[in-house]
Amino acid sequence: MAVRVVSDISLFPYYLMCSHCKKPLIIEHPRDLDLRVEPVNVGGRRLYVRQLPVVTCPQCKKETRLPVRDRDIVMDRYLRDGKRQK
Repeated sequence: MAVRVVSDISLFPYYLMCSHCKKPLIIEHPRDLDLRVEPVNVGGRRLYVRQLPVVTCPQCKKETRLPVRDRDIVMDRYLRDGKRQK
Protein backbone atom coordinates (compact mmCIF):
# COMPACT_ATOMS: atom_id res chain seq x y z
CA MET A 1 0.00 0.00 0.00
CA ALA A 2 1.42 3.38 -1.01
CA VAL A 3 1.25 6.33 1.35
CA ARG A 4 1.04 9.83 -0.04
CA VAL A 5 1.48 13.13 1.73
CA VAL A 6 -1.17 15.65 0.82
CA SER A 7 0.56 18.97 0.27
CA ASP A 8 -2.52 21.08 -0.36
CA ILE A 9 -5.60 20.51 1.74
CA SER A 10 -8.54 21.62 -0.33
CA LEU A 11 -11.57 22.78 1.60
CA PHE A 12 -13.67 23.45 -1.45
CA PRO A 13 -16.47 22.71 -1.99
CA TYR A 14 -17.08 23.96 1.56
CA TYR A 15 -20.31 22.97 3.31
CA LEU A 16 -21.89 25.29 5.83
CA MET A 17 -25.27 25.79 7.50
CA CYS A 18 -26.88 29.22 7.43
CA SER A 19 -26.91 30.52 10.99
CA HIS A 20 -30.30 32.21 10.50
CA CYS A 21 -32.57 29.92 8.48
CA LYS A 22 -30.56 26.67 9.04
CA LYS A 23 -30.42 25.80 5.33
CA PRO A 24 -27.31 24.08 3.93
CA LEU A 25 -24.98 26.26 1.86
CA ILE A 26 -22.31 25.04 -0.53
CA ILE A 27 -19.35 27.27 -1.41
CA GLU A 28 -17.86 26.01 -4.67
CA HIS A 29 -14.85 28.36 -5.01
CA PRO A 30 -13.00 30.80 -2.75
CA ARG A 31 -14.08 33.65 -5.01
CA ASP A 32 -17.71 32.99 -3.96
CA LEU A 33 -16.90 34.41 -0.53
CA ASP A 34 -17.43 38.00 0.51
CA LEU A 35 -15.06 39.82 2.84
CA ARG A 36 -16.27 41.98 5.68
CA VAL A 37 -13.86 44.36 7.40
CA GLU A 38 -14.41 44.53 11.13
CA PRO A 39 -12.58 46.82 13.59
CA VAL A 40 -10.89 45.12 16.53
CA ASN A 41 -11.10 46.92 19.85
CA VAL A 42 -8.31 46.36 22.36
CA GLY A 43 -8.73 48.18 25.64
CA GLY A 44 -11.45 50.43 24.24
CA ARG A 45 -9.30 51.59 21.30
CA ARG A 46 -9.57 50.51 17.69
CA LEU A 47 -6.10 49.27 16.95
CA TYR A 48 -6.59 47.40 13.69
CA VAL A 49 -9.12 45.81 11.40
CA ARG A 50 -9.46 42.20 10.32
CA GLN A 51 -11.06 40.63 7.29
CA LEU A 52 -13.72 38.03 7.91
CA PRO A 53 -14.94 35.69 5.19
CA VAL A 54 -18.74 35.65 5.05
CA VAL A 55 -21.38 34.07 2.84
CA THR A 56 -24.74 35.60 1.98
CA CYS A 57 -27.57 33.10 2.14
CA PRO A 58 -29.65 33.20 -1.08
CA GLN A 59 -32.86 32.40 0.80
CA CYS A 60 -32.85 34.73 3.83
CA LYS A 61 -30.33 37.29 2.40
CA LYS A 62 -28.33 37.44 5.65
CA GLU A 63 -24.60 36.98 6.16
CA THR A 64 -23.11 33.92 7.84
CA ARG A 65 -19.52 33.86 9.08
CA LEU A 66 -17.25 30.91 8.54
CA PRO A 67 -16.19 28.98 11.66
CA VAL A 68 -13.06 30.24 13.43
CA ARG A 69 -11.21 26.95 12.91
CA ASP A 70 -11.34 27.32 9.11
CA ARG A 71 -10.89 31.08 8.65
CA ASP A 72 -7.11 31.13 8.25
CA ILE A 73 -7.06 28.26 5.75
CA VAL A 74 -9.94 29.71 3.75
CA MET A 75 -8.40 33.20 3.70
CA ASP A 76 -5.08 31.76 2.51
CA ARG A 77 -6.86 29.91 -0.28
CA TYR A 78 -8.89 33.03 -1.10
CA LEU A 79 -5.74 35.12 -1.53
CA ARG A 80 -4.02 32.43 -3.62
CA ASP A 81 -7.06 32.13 -5.88
CA GLY A 82 -6.11 35.42 -7.48
CA LYS A 83 -8.46 37.99 -8.88
CA ARG A 84 -12.11 37.65 -8.06
CA GLN A 85 -13.98 36.84 -11.23
CA LYS A 86 -17.76 36.65 -11.09
